[in-house]
Amino acid sequence: MADMGPMLPLFRSSTTLANVRRNVEAINLRSIGQAMLTEESVHPGTLTAGDLSDVYALAARLARYGDMTDPKLWFSRLDPMLPQELPASILDPAQDKASATLRPQFQGAPLAFAVALFPAGTNFAKLPPTTPLAWTRGLRPDGMWRDDSPYGDWGGHIVFVNGTTQTFPRGIKRKLTAFGTAKLTDSILETLPPGTRVSEYIPPPGSPLASKVARSEWLADVGYTLGMIGLFVLPPLLIIVYSVRTLAQGRGSLVGHVFVILLCLVVLGLFL
Repeated sequence: MADMGPMLPLFRSSTTLANVRRNVEAINLRSIGQAMLTEESVHPGTLTAGDLSDVYALAARLARYGDMTDPKLWFSRLDPMLPQELPASILDPAQDKASATLRPQFQGAPLAFAVALFPAGTNFAKLPPTTPLAWTRGLRPDGMWRDDSPYGDWGGHIVFVNGTTQTFPRGIKRKLTAFGTAKLTDSILETLPPGTRVSEYIPPPGSPLASKVARSEWLADVGYTLGMIGLFVLPPLLIIVYSVRTLAQGRGSLVGHVFVILLCLVVLGLFL
C-alpha cells in the first residue's frame, strides 16, 4: 500500500470521501460483531478473557473457525497509525487453517477496533442488548476518542451484542447504557460486565502520537475530575455553608438544618 500519511488530514476531515470510508468501516465492524456472535453460538464460552489474551487472539480465532480471514477488515484507511503495507493474511498461510498461528506481521499491528473480552463463563445471550462487543479504537472513559484513533476527534462506531452498529460523531454524549441499569453514560467501561477486559492497539511509548495521547488523556482525566467536583462536591459544600450561616443567624429549624447538613456529608462521603 502506498504511503497515506500526507493524505490523512484530508481523509480524516468531514469530506465525502472520508464519510464513505467511515461507512465502509462501520460495515466491517458490524461484520466482526456478527462473526463474534456466530462463533459464540457455535462454540459457547470461547471468546472470553478466559480463553483469549487480546484482540489479536480474537481475530485469529474468527479467522481460524469462521470466514473472517481478510485482514483488511481490521484496519482503517483513515488511521494515522496505518502501516505502509498491510499484512497479507491474519494466519500463517504455511500452516493448516484449523491450527494456524498468527502471521507475525498481523500481531501487534495497529488494528482499528477495540474488543470486549468478557469474563470466563459469560453467556452472550444473557447480556443486555445494549452491551458493546467492539468499537473504534481509542474510546476514552469520558466518551471522546483519543488523537490516535482512526478518525481522531471525529468520533467512531460501536457494535452491540444485539448485532446493531451505531455511529457516534463527536463523542458518545450520554447515549450508552450502564451495565445492569437504565442509567445513561459516556463511559464504555460502565457498559460492560464486571471483570471485562478491553483489548486494543496502543501506540508504542516514544512515538509522536503516544505523547499526544498521554496529554489528551491527562486533560480528559483533569476535566472529568473537575466536572465531578462541580457536580457532586460543590453543591453539598455550598448547602452546608448556607445552613451553618442560617443557623448562626437564628433563622430556620435546627432539626431541619442538621438533617440537611448530615445528608450533604453523606453525599460527600460517597463521592470522596
